[in-house]
Amino acid sequence: MTRKLATIAALLIFSISSIALATILVFSAIAPADPGSRIFTATLSGFNEVPSVVSGGHGWATVRISEDEKSISYELVYFGLADVSMAHIHIGKDGHVGGVAVWLCGGPKPACPSTHGRVTGTLTASDVQAIAGQGLSAGDLDSVIKAIRAGAAYVNVHTAKFPAGEIRGQLTPLAG
Repeated sequence: MTRKLATIAALLIFSISSIALATILVFSAIAPADPGSRIFTATLSGFNEVPSVVSGGHGWATVRISEDEKSISYELVYFGLADVSMAHIHIGKDGHVGGVAVWLCGGPKPACPSTHGRVTGTLTASDVQAIAGQGLSAGDLDSVIKAIRAGAAYVNVHTAKFPAGEIRGQLTPLAG
């Protein structure tokens, strides 16, 4: 009888431990980025657009928040597109469309490479434009950083064929 109770107790402890571990893994996978995260990446695809588009284009982006949080450096690389007109960081959660917070190329920035290319730069408060409907004020780099860290910012590359965006990727913290 004692052996049977010991076996039941061991199985119960194992089951509870397994449930606790699974809960930790699930919540760590869906939790927002560490408030101190500084490097974020995005994989860009037409299927990430809202609504999704069929495109041969693809790319990636990396943003790095400076230690003093006064600037964001970025690199955007894309391939397989035609007539790229502009690229931005938008404020919006995955699956939702949001307003343009900062330009990466095109518009007030240098022109985007037309079909494929690499765009780099540094963003400061002076690059942030207002999104009235989302509460973002011009110059509010702190809120852009908060949105990136909350998983509520994405990179979008626009083309003549898809003016609302041809490839998109949500910014997520770099693992490791």
